[in-house]
Amino acid sequence: MTRLPPGVDEKTFHPASGGDEVRARLGLTDRPVVVCVSRLVPRKGRTR
Repeated sequence: MTRLPPGVDEKTFHPASGGDEVRARLGLTDRPVVVCVSRLVPRKGRTR
């Protein structure tokens, strides 16, 4: 078994890393936000 490093820098991107300005602009200041980010390519299975 080989441990693969995460694809995201955990020290930069974490729940307390900011985003208040974006939340306010989108009207999401009073609710939790969940985001799914992926490339839109057939092999990922997220083409639609």
